[in-house]
Amino acid sequence: AFGPKAHLLIAAPPSGTPWLWNRQAPMRPIPASIGDGTLQRPGFSPLDYGSARSLAWSADGRRVAVGSDEGPIGIFRPAGFRIPTGSPGDEKSLGKPARILTGLDAAVRGLAFLPEGVIGLAQDGQVAIWGFKGEKPLRSWRAHPHRANSIQLQAGSHMVATGGLDGASLWNISDGSHLRRFGSPHSGVSCLHFDPTGPRLAVTYLDGWLAVFEVKTGKALWEKQGHQDVAAAVAFHPSGSWLVSLGWDSQLYRWNAATGKAESAREAPK
Repeated sequence: AFGPKAHLLIAAPPSGTPWLWNRQAPMRPIPASIGDGTLQRPGFSPLDYGSARSLAWSADGRRVAVGSDEGPIGIFRPAGFRIPTGSPGDEKSLGKPARILTGLDAAVRGLAFLPEGVIGLAQDGQVAIWGFKGEKPLRSWRAHPHRANSIQLQAGSHMVATGGLDGASLWNISDGSHLRRFGSPHSGVSCLHFDPTGPRLAVTYLDGWLAVFEVKTGKALWEKQGHQDVAAAVAFHPSGSWLVSLGWDSQLYRWNAATGKAESAREAPK
């Protein structure tokens, strides 16, 4: 997750503590320790955030949300967060969590900040929304009957897209109502991303395919098979003119967003 000025990046590798990068300093990651590495509340065992699977940074930079494999979500307030230099020993700490959000019972697969709070998606398909006060969800709903993998907010709207083994769907976050399904014959959704400039949604699938849909109608504008293994990630360029996808085959593709033509392909760094 990028910080609000895009020069700080916090990420959680599958096997360890979240790390922090400073794009304005040597690109050496710095451990972003979270207090003593555990998250505790009455009735819960300590949660090891080496198992963090989702991260989000609020637009104002005042809050960081960290989701675990256990379900609860920690909200941290890195007040006075200075830019790390990349020097040995310059370790950042988010301190103790300001709040623990409960209500999800499976691994947290995605998080995002809303103007009024936080939204999260659990691996079992449950979506929950919390306000900026309290621990329990304001509302929740079942988005997918089985495994869910991705959630993405559409900027400037009250809509959110979710993806799981049964495909991708669009929801109204105000009341959790289902708006439409993005139909596709391909196997489960791995990732999705909204076009920041227009009403399009890019979706990658476990069978290596990529599709771009019109949000208003749910119609597929184009579909392509670019990867020989899982197409794991997708993102639009801020201009909306092209997008990239990354697969388990280590191939990184750049696509023309309007036509679906592959403009370049290269092996991703390992």
